[in-house]
Amino acid sequence: MYGLINPIFPNGIRIINKIQAEIVSCKVLSEDNSKLRELIDSHQLNIADVETFLKRTFDTTLLSTQREKSRITLKELDVWVHVTNNCNLNCHYCFVNKTTHTKDVLTIETANLFIEKIKDVIIENQTENIYFRFSGGEPFLCFDFIKEFIHNSQQILNETATRASYTILTNLVLLKEDHIDYIIKEHININVSLDGIGSTHDTSRNDTKGFKSFSIIDKNINRLIQNGIRPRIMAVLNTANHTGILDLIKYVIDKNLTCRIGFIHGEPNDYCAFIDIFKREIFPFLISAARKGFDVCQNIQWGDYLIPYKSNYNCMAGLQSLLLHTNGDIYYCPQEIGNDAYHNIHNINSLSSLLKNFEFQDSDRLPACDSCLYRFICSGGCPLDRAALPVFCTFSKEIIPLLLNIYAECRVYKLRTISIKGNLQ
Repeated sequence: MYGLINPIFPNGIRIINKIQAEIVSCKVLSEDNSKLRELIDSHQLNIADVETFLKRTFDTTLLSTQREKSRITLKELDVWVHVTNNCNLNCHYCFVNKTTHTKDVLTIETANLFIEKIKDVIIENQTENIYFRFSGGEPFLCFDFIKEFIHNSQQILNETATRASYTILTNLVLLKEDHIDYIIKEHININVSLDGIGSTHDTSRNDTKGFKSFSIIDKNINRLIQNGIRPRIMAVLNTANHTGILDLIKYVIDKNLTCRIGFIHGEPNDYCAFIDIFKREIFPFLISAARKGFDVCQNIQWGDYLIPYKSNYNCMAGLQSLLLHTNGDIYYCPQEIGNDAYHNIHNINSLSSLLKNFEFQDSDRLPACDSCLYRFICSGGCPLDRAALPVFCTFSKEIIPLLLNIYAECRVYKLRTISIKGNLQ
């Protein structure tokens, strides 16, 4: 059994047999039709059946390779609210310059001005959904601010038809009972920074005194689950946790959670070493999990690869996404904090003018990206990290085919489940 996959198109997968796979290889990978004729003769195939199979495959666009420009609208809006630079931990790879100054906390006055200007974007573009993400630093250090922001934004956005949701990105060390009560009341999503299990996590995420945070985080994750809150795990792949990623994945599956494993920015990372670990340990485990019915691609995301969906852009930064910093500066992405801001909320008339910035996403994209087989999954990599693309390209070309294989196994399981249910009816 084979999987015919085209990542350019949503659900672009079909399960085919060995002979059909050979037909596709002859037709797509070779311009010499004599090979296809030899295949037809050797298997004594009916030419009409082969033509029908190819016609259906092309008609459903499964074998199309035409690039279709994404239509970017502001029907969806992703808004980062950088609450504070202050943090109770001091992770070695964090891009935020930690301080304890009160000026590094976002004021509610600045936040209210921002909400009003976000409302203008919503009205102008008929935005249907807006996603607020509270980040830092550690947002739970400013929990009263978060509550006031949510209250004020609900009051202001009630004048529109836009649906708002809220997410807190946290190390979860400071979780209290009143936090849990409010999270439940307002249906807030929780994203938890967790880089591994036990000492693997503690090596990456500690404070200047060597504080070990895993045991507290694990306890607090269980508290959330017991209260009906299923947090999303956010890991950062770095040189200190390569060998611990498999244990983290097992932890996520065991607790029936979801996970995103991101790639480190601004520091060296031995991707070649990790891909060996992925092939040897992680890939076989995920294949086995997929065959048992765990929807791997739905629940475990690697970087910004949205298997199997197509995208012309690595993410929505600068297109449908922006960030408010503590001093009112506007960025497209949290990774840009510390660079020159695009504007400040106190002296900009319209936020819409900053969005739909295709130049931000297309800048410095390598010419080779336009012909790469995986260009609609990798999308040229992060616009802020393209100087490191040669190394990351090698990594992407190794891991994406493996992720597509895992996706195919998930689809096979679903097809078998549907077939079994059909036979029982």
